[in-house]
Amino acid sequence: MLRFKNQALTFLITAITFLAVQPILAEDPAVSEDTVRVPAVNFENRTNRRATPAAREYERNTGIMGADEVLKDGEYSLRGISIVRVFDPSTEGLGADIVTIDPQADFGHINAIIRVLQGYLSKAFEYNLEDAAVVARYIVYYNARLRNDASLYQGKYSEDVLAKVDPDKAGIDRSFRNWSGNTQIFIPLKKNLVRPGETDVNREEITEEETGINEDDKTDMDRIDEDRKEEDKDRLDEKEEELQKKKEDTGKKLEELQKDPEKNKEAIEETKEEINKIEEEQKEVQEQKEELEQGTTDSTDSTDSTDSNNTTDSTDSTDSNNTTDNSTTDSTDSTDSTNTTDTTDGKEEVATTDTNTTTDTTKPDETLEEIDKSENVIAEKILFLRILRYIEGGHYSNELWAIDPKKDDALEKSPYTNICGREFVGLGEESVVVIGYEGSAHNDSSHNLVVINGKDLLKKAQSAEEVFWRTPMVTKDGKIYAFVKDGNSYFLGRFNADLTLDAKSSDPISQNSDITFYGEKIYLTGKSGNGDTTTIQVFNAGDLKLLKTITPPAN
Repeated sequence: MLRFKNQALTFLITAITFLAVQPILAEDPAVSEDTVRVPAVNFENRTNRRATPAAREYERNTGIMGADEVLKDGEYSLRGISIVRVFDPSTEGLGADIVTIDPQADFGHINAIIRVLQGYLSKAFEYNLEDAAVVARYIVYYNARLRNDASLYQGKYSEDVLAKVDPDKAGIDRSFRNWSGNTQIFIPLKKNLVRPGETDVNREEITEEETGINEDDKTDMDRIDEDRKEEDKDRLDEKEEELQKKKEDTGKKLEELQKDPEKNKEAIEETKEEINKIEEEQKEVQEQKEELEQGTTDSTDSTDSTDSNNTTDSTDSTDSNNTTDNSTTDSTDSTDSTNTTDTTDGKEEVATTDTNTTTDTTKPDETLEEIDKSENVIAEKILFLRILRYIEGGHYSNELWAIDPKKDDALEKSPYTNICGREFVGLGEESVVVIGYEGSAHNDSSHNLVVINGKDLLKKAQSAEEVFWRTPMVTKDGKIYAFVKDGNSYFLGRFNADLTLDAKSSDPISQNSDITFYGEKIYLTGKSGNGDTTTIQVFNAGDLKLLKTITPPAN
């Protein structure tokens, strides 16, 4: 989790100047960082902060890895995502790749999900990254509609697909709060003989309703659809030639075998079967070519009855990690209450909102620019700790200050001054968490977590539980993790936003540990309380129960 180290006041003021002129990142050719037109479908995101290039690459690679496994084995499960392919052109109804967001996944922005889909589409169906981003956004819009209307998928998809879907999780919710463990995204499929797995995204299905799609996106999807038609036609021509050559060669083989029908009786039958299979493939290729010529691109089956017009979507960018704040956007990049979308051509739409109750929504076609902010910008103020003095044993006496960039860099000090430690962490977009203490001689008093409001710098809440005065503090999914003191022992504690204790580890820990999250596990790496031996305790992320303890071998 992000931690805010103390910085000298002069350094922070310099940083303000830097932020004002910092250029938009351009390392990512597939995801734009400027502004885009905001469609009508709004999503509520946990954060509107721009994702780092490394985070974007990680999310796209998650999708690419998923495609590799699905093409090979028909399913994939890793990094908070599970994917299963259910597709049989001979059955009635649409087939689908079903993308499930696992309960332990940490997606805080719709763009992060879109990037996973972008990577998946690029590998599973051979879309370039730019086009994959467009199609991914359409898939998100489509699934947002499915979430609100079961009739859009019931009776349309095959029974095998519906058997894999929980009606309560079908589609995607407009709020990030309901993504993890509550999302099953449909990627509708249709037969395509010249694509990996002999299938492609059923673009007619995802573009049947264009609500929430802006004109630029529609233009892009039209282009994508035309490009794919031409490419598919060329590939079908090549496949037709290959099949004809194969049929001729197999026919010559049959002629040779028939020169001695008694001796080659079995081989003759096998060769005839081979010719029949080739002729079946030729028939399928011809049918698909006819469909392309008629303007229906591909169609899985007569039962895959969902044709429509073509549209397109682009996506990318914004963070999915940090604090609990709302942002809505209409596209791949946001979820319910702030607008943030990244397009593959270098544009991103972002709108910010208040973190608690109010949301700042934008109208369709309104363009917005995202302000590039550091993590210590809370409630539109730049917060920093001013160290008054170091006491001993890791105890500090600090003050919390704020710079208001909108008021000519006015300075303001928090009236709450009993702050220990050298850092604070953001909790949503409006608050921070610090380590506080009671009384004046704080090295002899208990220490607690304290939430301070970023707007007025007043104390909002305090934990009833005592914490280690040098505890690391990590905020994740709206919760705060810290080391709780109980008697002479320490435990990993998880607190709610109001600092009530949500869970405590089943076993004691070393207070000199680092916290690492990985999937459904939490790793605490630190020195043993009995000596200098380094141990790694592995806890279940859900209930904080100890799973195992790892001890590296001695040198």
